[in-house]
Amino acid sequence: MTEINPYLLILLFLALLAQGTFLFIHAKKNASIAWFWGIWGLISLPLPSILYFLLIILPKKRKVRKEK
Repeated sequence: MTEINPYLLILLFLALLAQGTFLFIHAKKNASIAWFWGIWGLISLPLPSILYFLLIILPKKRKVRKEK
């Protein structure tokens, strides 16, 4: 069995924590399902961020552009 570098595990943990925190805070500001995005962000990397961008952020930007 191969060993995983402990620094890599720490880096992965920090990346997941940062992603989950960012998604939770941003979703809470946008009145989205904050707990869902936060928990999913803590579990997986980088799919939740990509889907949040495509499903939440882009449609809001397009809506703002149409209103101008």
